[in-house]
Amino acid sequence: MSAESQPIADVFEGSVVKVRGVLRYGNSSLVAPLSGALCAACHVEVRDRGSSSWWYGMHSWSTPWSTLFEQTRGEDFLIEPADGGAGVLAAASSLALVDHGFRLVEEIGVWRAPSPRASEILRLAGVVEDGALWRRPISICERRISEGDAVAVLGVARWRPLTRDVGPGEPDYRTAARELCLEGDPLLVGSDPELRG
Repeated sequence: MSAESQPIADVFEGSVVKVRGVLRYGNSSLVAPLSGALCAACHVEVRDRGSSSWWYGMHSWSTPWSTLFEQTRGEDFLIEPADGGAGVLAAASSLALVDHGFRLVEEIGVWRAPSPRASEILRLAGVVEDGALWRRPISICERRISEGDAVAVLGVARWRPLTRDVGPGEPDYRTAARELCLEGDPLLVGSDPELRG
């Protein structure tokens, strides 16, 4: 079911709905660990090709990447529906970024030492920075969604008491001071309306 196909006020508690619109920050935002940019949610993945991918300093591109560490963090954010209706709250306690978000990659290897931000991510990942480490390639990938991004969000509809001020000019679909919140385990956030991975 899509919230675009019916008035938001008619969405049933517990139904699975998809809302498309523009992301707005809620009460707070995050600082993305690699770029340092403000965002509503970010995903960081540290990948390694292993020391076996090197032979006398020559790198083998055929060696597959393996994931050493990944982490997704998010703060609750608002979705302004594409039709200009009232904002919908997205609960970010558990979310997955699907084919979406600004992507930043930092490659580390023999000739590339990690940036200070990358070093902190490696510390969180439990990767020890010693001389042997930089003989194999490490890749850190960051994806994030920020205010103004066009998003599609798929989750379970929950009605909760209104806990925020209604924005200037924001249409009010709420009855008895309630607002629609999307939750999920995980909540799917993407650019594709079908939210395909």
